[in-house]
Amino acid sequence: MDFVTAITAVFRDNDRITRATWHNRHIFVALEEGILCIKGFNKENDDLFHPWTVTEQDFFASDWEVVTDA
Repeated sequence: MDFVTAITAVFRDNDRITRATWHNRHIFVALEEGILCIKGFNKENDDLFHPWTVTEQDFFASDWEVVTDA
């Protein structure tokens, strides 16, 4: 899906989104206290996140997906 559709899903439905080119379904974008964040999970720490700065590549990408299993 395109960026506009994906980011709408985050704000409207509180979905988590990722890009197919990221190759890791445990890394995704989510809304955290009103801030878009990159979030992820790994064996050492189950709640990693930092604010997300949208890049031009992210904005024009068409490989966005809603995460259903993170």
